[in-house]
Amino acid sequence: MNFKEELLLGIWERKLIKFGEFKLSSGLLSNYYIDLRALPSYPSLFKLAILSLKETLKEELSQNVGIATIELSGIPLATALAYDVEKPLVYIRKKQKDYGTKSLIEGDLSSTKEFIVVDDVLTTGSSILQAISELRNNGASVKLAAVVFDRLQGGEENLLKNGVKLRKIFDIREAALILNQKGLILQDELDKILKP
Repeated sequence: MNFKEELLLGIWERKLIKFGEFKLSSGLLSNYYIDLRALPSYPSLFKLAILSLKETLKEELSQNVGIATIELSGIPLATALAYDVEKPLVYIRKKQKDYGTKSLIEGDLSSTKEFIVVDDVLTTGSSILQAISELRNNGASVKLAAVVFDRLQGGEENLLKNGVKLRKIFDIREAALILNQKGLILQDELDKILKP
């Protein structure tokens, strides 16, 4: 078993993929939810996620880039990745604070001109695109985003329309098929994930 598969099985065993009725941050309704906010609670599993991101971004991380992310769920992943590969980190707030510097971007954009946006899950791409817009409006270049899971709900296409390529550890179809082949999810759960 490779570390990517080990990561997926760990996510499943810790019930970070849930079935039910959920409203996503995109506003869409879903009959499954990928909850990676708890990932840092499992250090060995979290380490596998960082290792998987490093492997997925191996070529790009060898260049002069920084890591950017969106508050809140992307911060642990992006912070650990940036620390591990010794890259500058910035994060983008979803809304402006009404105190302090009132900045939407926290961190030093002058440390590098190109950033990779890292997040946990991609649905439509709206959150990542908001962050990219803010970064670009402040003089940074963004050509790449990376996520642990792509829900295959138009996010990659929306990123591409804005000149941003996507790297992902898993897409939900691939993950669901692996879990089904291992007998961990039944056919009806597989159908819930795979239905358009």
